[in-house]
Amino acid sequence: MADHLAADLLVHVSAMVPVPGERFMAWWSATGHEASGHAPLDDELAAYMHDVDPELARQALARAQPEFHAPEEPWPLVAQPDVPTRFVLCTEDRFFPAAWMREVVRRRLGVEPDELEASHSPYLSRPAELAGRLDGYVAQPAAASGRGTGSG
Repeated sequence: MADHLAADLLVHVSAMVPVPGERFMAWWSATGHEASGHAPLDDELAAYMHDVDPELARQALARAQPEFHAPEEPWPLVAQPDVPTRFVLCTEDRFFPAAWMREVVRRRLGVEPDELEASHSPYLSRPAELAGRLDGYVAQPAAASGRGTGSG
């Protein structure tokens, strides 16, 4: 992963943050996702892309590949990569609500998340703002928030 690729920076964007050895299905209860007030997945547009142009959202969903999850396989890393780490928290994310996700990021990565006013899909709803944020991180890598702690 990042430590094997000699990465200078690791950036999570509206992402799950597993701890070393954690199983995919265990993440949901370990982080308290059920009590987070998240949007149900019966309407993917409403849960993930409510601020995306409807036609673009439909195209994105039509092209989406099924995610592969090995629910019984543990997260393979023994520790978070020892590289500066940032987290872009999307304040309008209905599936990973901001108030809940802030705490998950602080607890699991030991960093303060950077916030972007966007849904779970900022690469579609706010691509210029997201790209600008990422460019800024690359331009000032010493300002990275910290390193992942890998704590639960």
